[in-house]
Amino acid sequence: MKKIIYFLCAGLFLAFAGCGDSDNEGEVLEEKFLEVATDIAADVTEHSATLNAKIISEGKTEIQKAGFYYWVQGNLGSRKEVEATYDKTTKTITAKVSGLNSYTEYAFTVYAEDSEIKEEGDILNLKTTVAPGVTLPSVQNKGITYKDYGKATLTGMILSDGKSSQTTFSFYVWERGTVGKEKSTAAVVEGDNASGTVKGLSPGVEYAFTMVGLNELGASVSDTLYFTTNTQAYVDIDASGNGDGSSWEDAFTSINTAISKVDPGVQLWIAEGLYKEFNIPMKKGYDLYGGFKGTESTLEERDPMTHLTMVGGEEGVESPLARIFVSQYGHKLEQSIIDGLVIQYGDVKNYNASAFYCTQGSPQVRNCVFRHNKGNWAAAIWIQNGATRFDNCIFENNMGYNGGGVGVTFSGSDGTVFNECIFRNNEAINTGRGGVLLSTKGPNPIFRNCIWVDNKAKEGPSHYSENGSGCPEFLGDGNVIEQKDTFVKGKGHGACPI
Repeated sequence: MKKIIYFLCAGLFLAFAGCGDSDNEGEVLEEKFLEVATDIAADVTEHSATLNAKIISEGKTEIQKAGFYYWVQGNLGSRKEVEATYDKTTKTITAKVSGLNSYTEYAFTVYAEDSEIKEEGDILNLKTTVAPGVTLPSVQNKGITYKDYGKATLTGMILSDGKSSQTTFSFYVWERGTVGKEKSTAAVVEGDNASGTVKGLSPGVEYAFTMVGLNELGASVSDTLYFTTNTQAYVDIDASGNGDGSSWEDAFTSINTAISKVDPGVQLWIAEGLYKEFNIPMKKGYDLYGGFKGTESTLEERDPMTHLTMVGGEEGVESPLARIFVSQYGHKLEQSIIDGLVIQYGDVKNYNASAFYCTQGSPQVRNCVFRHNKGNWAAAIWIQNGATRFDNCIFENNMGYNGGGVGVTFSGSDGTVFNECIFRNNEAINTGRGGVLLSTKGPNPIFRNCIWVDNKAKEGPSHYSENGSGCPEFLGDGNVIEQKDTFVKGKGHGACPI
């Protein structure tokens, strides 16, 4: 019986032993995978976190590197890496992260890598603590320092900074009645006072603004105040401030610079003095007012006859070959205003109109003096494709080399108006015709209550039209004279008492 059992056991052993055909017949292999902990233990303080994790299973090779990733919750783009210490005996990964913002939620994940694979664990969300005594900040609006063209300086008071190094202050501005178009600027803090300048505002628009204090606990918002931006920028050749045009003290010192900097819809208030400038562009939406002393706060306070705002050249100094005010095609000047300027000593030699050259649109020119300007077929003004209106202006001592001691209204001009203007001592020399006005192929201008004194032309009367025939008509057909105009001592090939 014992022999039977022995041989049976031996047969079973041989049967099992013969199942394999490899060199390691009978050996069972275990596959090994790298696996890191699904949980992270963390000790979080105000600005740091101590992190611990374990390797659940190592892979086929030794761990070469281990560490943690962390980022502000919801902002994966802020993800950073911190290397850790790996204890092979306990299979523990340990690291400390510093420089965290207080009272901020962070996400953490552990990683480990061997020569074949890099494995990450699950994400742990933690919030750092807040320093003792930290509270919400408290702020209060104070008002507006100025609210001029395009910008406003806002002021506020800091009632409490919340005792946090992370507290920031700013101002938010938006057009009243709109949502989602806020402009913001960081506040400049001096003691308990804060201020901030917001740019890019439209002139003459009502805005709302608030002051905001923000730290790790949240935001504190002040009451809302309202203001309307002014519509003027300042120009003063003698200003010595920062030159941004926001006040008389900080005025632009150049008209050209002002026009290039400000937005349409802004009035340029120009103080007295001589502005030696040429090629000043006339554009739609830009109104120019002269006659200021440099202290006024309203248009009504200025006095153009006392505080002369002179633009162009000066007596005894040769002017450059350039016009003073220029409007080109593409810039329609409907409702644009030039008021209270003395436009003088322009000389364009063989070209036309040295003072005011308007080829499109219908600007309004008021209370201006055009004097000592020279040009070929027009000394001072050239009007084409528009209906410029001149109110209470003086044209004196202008000289056209070949016609138009004052100017020309050309083909396409649609009823230029001269209202209560004075034409004095203007002259057309050489082959000049029209001591005051030379018109070609265009509608007749309208003269209301105007006075002519001592104007002369080498050929023809004070007014000459290539389409007209003699003095009775200014510009050929359709001439309009609303009231009797006065002529004094006009001479040429026949003065015109109309």
